[in-house]
Amino acid sequence: MNISISKHANERMKERLPGMKSAARRYETACKAFFCGARQDSCRGAEAAYLASYIKQEPEYFCRDLLLYMDRIFVFEGNTLVTVLPCDEKFGRRLQKNRAKSHRRAA
Repeated sequence: MNISISKHANERMKERLPGMKSAARRYETACKAFFCGARQDSCRGAEAAYLASYIKQEPEYFCRDLLLYMDRIFVFEGNTLVTVLPCDEKFGRRLQKNRAKSHRRAA
């Protein structure tokens, strides 16, 4: 399956993700986000609620796929990456807290 990246998404990836200077790196990251990212239907708890609130706030995202990957929201329309959105600080702290809890349980 071919993943394409819109011009806007290319710019947002360069701006919002560190180390995304090369086109090959951006393409690889977009593919990983598409295939390995957490979709709303597979998320639980805070992640699912956060994605649902994003869809409520922005009606244009209603018929697009929102995926969490690398603590960012990757917005796909079909096989095309439309944009990359940053997560707000509050949600980022909550993700870190959840990761810390899961690491304590694993140890």
